[in-house]
Amino acid sequence: MVSSGILGNAGYFTNDNNRGTYVRVTDDKMQAWLHLAEKPEDEAYTEDELLRLLVEQGVVFGVNQSSLVAMAKKRVYHREILVAEAMVPEKGTDGYYEYTFDIKAGKSKPVIREDGSVDYQSMRAVNSVKTGTLLATYHHAVPGKNGKDVCGNDIIVPMVQEKRSVAGRGIVQGRDDPDKYYAEKDGKVEMQSGKLNIVDVLEFSGDVDQHTGKLEFYGDVHIFGNVEAGTTIRAGKSLTIDGVVEAADLYAGGDIILKRGVQGSQKAHIGGKGNLFADFIEHSFVKVEGDIEANYVLSSYISTSGKLKLTGKKASLIGGNVYAMKGIECNTLGNASEIKTHVSSGVSDEMRADNEKIQNQLRDVRAEIQKIRQAVASMGSRITPEQQENYKALLQQQLTQQKLILDDQKQLFDLMEKARDSTIVIRDEINVGSEICIDGNILKIDKSNHSMEYRNISGMITGKVVVYR
Repeated sequence: MVSSGILGNAGYFTNDNNRGTYVRVTDDKMQAWLHLAEKPEDEAYTEDELLRLLVEQGVVFGVNQSSLVAMAKKRVYHREILVAEAMVPEKGTDGYYEYTFDIKAGKSKPVIREDGSVDYQSMRAVNSVKTGTLLATYHHAVPGKNGKDVCGNDIIVPMVQEKRSVAGRGIVQGRDDPDKYYAEKDGKVEMQSGKLNIVDVLEFSGDVDQHTGKLEFYGDVHIFGNVEAGTTIRAGKSLTIDGVVEAADLYAGGDIILKRGVQGSQKAHIGGKGNLFADFIEHSFVKVEGDIEANYVLSSYISTSGKLKLTGKKASLIGGNVYAMKGIECNTLGNASEIKTHVSSGVSDEMRADNEKIQNQLRDVRAEIQKIRQAVASMGSRITPEQQENYKALLQQQLTQQKLILDDQKQLFDLMEKARDSTIVIRDEINVGSEICIDGNILKIDKSNHSMEYRNISGMITGKVVVYR
């Protein structure tokens, strides 16, 4: 007779000699337990008899003979004794690469200091390497070992997998050890789509000044010194500047990291397609497509398609005109001197102007399409083949133009959708003289306030108190 329970299945022996004796096999068949009851007339069990009891219940592997001998000899009754254990399988490990560089460089966030400010000096956008630098070591897969349960069934472990050899540009396998990969040239090491590449990077060890002139490079640019006024730097990819930036023109196709910030004197212009990270931004003109993170912003004109987030103990936004499509976060807005500080988010005036322009273009092109069709219809059977071809070409031209305008409209609508539901959050002081604009609706701060989250609800700027710990 067999009964099942939470702990496994127990097989009972119901003859008169073995009443109350059973073998319990756990549900995973990794253990078997034997429970003995006394025989009539105090007759002892033998080891062979106990082995037979186990076999009758299917326990044929991993039997502990010593336990059976002890149970029989010492007459261990009315206690479950572990008498068989499975051979536990050992999982193998797939092959993997161990890299000597941070494969997340350029994507990692800066370190937060104890006072809450951000240490942008800790950021790295570029992993620079020299020729012969060890980049990666491959560790081969280690096969696992199959197991066997107490019923003699094999426990199969999954097959391990080896990884393909590293593919990419500017790397080479070691001669003595093909599992090691080295840089074939100086440059920046990066991981893209599973490929390891060494790409060109421009490193400038000193300061960039007017004697240096204009720096242009299609790859990544890393300036280890300061960037003085009157200079221009253009990077096809990321731009990292370790020192202070003065009234310079900067542009990058990727992220921009200004570890010491920018003092622009109302002449610095910063543009890029990626994110901007800076210790501070003062008296500068900034326009980027990604997010902006800084410790504070002072009297600057900023526009971003992302989010502006100020962190740290100051985290203040004082003066200037700032637009961040996806929202703004800071501790302090404006100052006690009531300096005019305009911040805005959401759907911008530029978007609304573009939408109106597109609507006018659509109206005009659709009027032309209608005009052509009416002209063809009015001529009826009098239309000549040559006229028909001319009208057909004109119609196709207008239809193509309409499609281009509709594509522009879709892109604009997608952008406006991303701008919706943006918020402006000030965690501490909101000073008089500040203006908050969301989706074109303006709220002028005429009374100091604290800890508010602002959003646009049905065409009105509404605020609610928020508590930060």
